[in-house]
Amino acid sequence: MRDFSGAVMTNRPFTEEINRLFLDTAAAMHARFLDDPSLAGNEPGLCSLKEVYGMFSPATAREEIARGHDGEIPARILEGWEMARDHLPADVMDVVEPLVRDPAPLCRALQAFPFTLIHGDYRHSNFALTPGPDTPRGVVLLDWQLAAHAPPAVELGRYLGANSPLLPESKDAALSYYRERFFSELKGRDRSGHGRSWWEAQEDLALLGGFVQDGWAIVLKATHWHVGSRDREHWRADLSWWADRVRRGAERLR
Repeated sequence: MRDFSGAVMTNRPFTEEINRLFLDTAAAMHARFLDDPSLAGNEPGLCSLKEVYGMFSPATAREEIARGHDGEIPARILEGWEMARDHLPADVMDVVEPLVRDPAPLCRALQAFPFTLIHGDYRHSNFALTPGPDTPRGVVLLDWQLAAHAPPAVELGRYLGANSPLLPESKDAALSYYRERFFSELKGRDRSGHGRSWWEAQEDLALLGGFVQDGWAIVLKATHWHVGSRDREHWRADLSWWADRVRRGAERLR
């Protein structure tokens, strides 16, 4: 195996070029595998949406602690979700808490949209850059354990949740850029027949899912966790952005 340890992006700010490279890579992969029948069923060994959204749930954390997990993360998951009520509006938590316990309603809603291959953990620590003469040539994606068959915007929930302070632009700008690249990729592959009518609804639902997946960590980073502490004010501002996205996603569940 090749050693990419020196090229991994862990906690390194993204330049505009690098951010677009990551978004271009995601858009190309998602367009390539959109509605690919080989991804259906259990044969590819991909995660389900329920497994993606349950990865950082309190139930999973308690199971890991019961098994003797001695790392920090399970306890932090429990702590983050316990603190969330103190730092987010009640109407937001009324939506999020039931889905953290059981994401099945969200998963069912997302089933209505085109599926593709997603990496599932699309964040800085899983990105490495291949070098070029002057600029990065490409992206190496590490740690595919959460690879899943899911609507494309599910990838963006994790990307925006985990990478937020590293981005060179707003989360809304990143969403807009990705969206244009994705539909451009579909057109380039002569698959523009999907149109765009389905995109907004699945984006709203997928970003609600992004907070179900990462909300515990965002709350902790906005308050007292040493992880991300240098960007504390950024994470605090993020809570308002995510609250709005949760509300928009909740409208799609009704």
